[in-house]
Amino acid sequence: MDVPVELRCAKCGKVTIVKGASAPGRVCAHCGAELMGDVSRSNRVGNEPETSAVTRALPWVISLVFHVCLAGAMMVVAMIVIRDRSSGNLTMPAAFLSETPGGVMSPVEREVDLQDTPAVSTQEEAKVTRRSVVDTGETHHKIELIAAGNETGGLASINLAAGGETSVRSTFYGSGGNAHHIVYVVDRSGSMLDSFDYVRVEMLRSVSRLRPPQDFHVILFSDGEPIEAPPKRLVSADFSQKKQAAEFLSGIRPRGRTDPTAALRRAFDVLEKAGKMPGKLIYLLTDGMFQDNAKVIAMIRKANASQEVVMNTYLYGHQPPGAVAVMKQIAEENGGMYRYVPAE
Repeated sequence: MDVPVELRCAKCGKVTIVKGASAPGRVCAHCGAELMGDVSRSNRVGNEPETSAVTRALPWVISLVFHVCLAGAMMVVAMIVIRDRSSGNLTMPAAFLSETPGGVMSPVEREVDLQDTPAVSTQEEAKVTRRSVVDTGETHHKIELIAAGNETGGLASINLAAGGETSVRSTFYGSGGNAHHIVYVVDRSGSMLDSFDYVRVEMLRSVSRLRPPQDFHVILFSDGEPIEAPPKRLVSADFSQKKQAAEFLSGIRPRGRTDPTAALRRAFDVLEKAGKMPGKLIYLLTDGMFQDNAKVIAMIRKANASQEVVMNTYLYGHQPPGAVAVMKQIAEENGGMYRYVPAE
């Protein structure tokens, strides 16, 4: 098959298109002179070499664009997954959800306020009693109460059955968080002798606000091994477990020196075994200086290297500068809040 070619006339210099790779006897269309010689591939009409190069490169260009787009899409998906996982496990130390969005909490779910009655004498053995109060609202349910004090009435009655089944919140001495798993790590050393009754009531008040699917544990420290509420693990925030915690706290007598190291180590161990629900929170309360601040800080940093656990800290009754500094540092390094609680 003849391929059209261009021949330039040696006489007039103009180009004539002829058919055939070899064109003897062909004449110039402009001056009539004879056109001689073979035609090279570079003279063929249509710039075939350039067109062939682009055609060969096109599949590679398409493949490159496709893989770049695919990599970009995978990066976007990965970022979305990471963001969702991070937000799902984030504990906000001051985030509370409305218990009754758009409505009023029914009387049976209402928390019973503490009565302004004197504290139980620390020389008496604290006891826990249980009684029922008939609801005065529209419902015919009864509210289960725990009286935390002595046999004559003592401190206060706390509604340990308070709350519904859906809200996720926790408060302790005015600060808290949206955690599902809460551990109370509280000082029971000898310096707490005159104030532990008040702290005990606040712990029960805090526990009473919890509700399933939340769980909790109580660990008390002085020096040596800590004292833990049975069964020494996280338990569901239902009435029976709240009542058991109240019974446990009723028998505690402050003694010893102040060293939270072993108790905090147990708190992190307990939270490590927590369920899949997000949010882990430790409430750490003391009334003074630790025996070894550097040891406590180092242990917390090692145990909470992943920053999975938030810590809210509290100084009760006293504000030694060294204690204020270390409690603020613990809260800041572990995403929580520090609060001073006046004894009065």
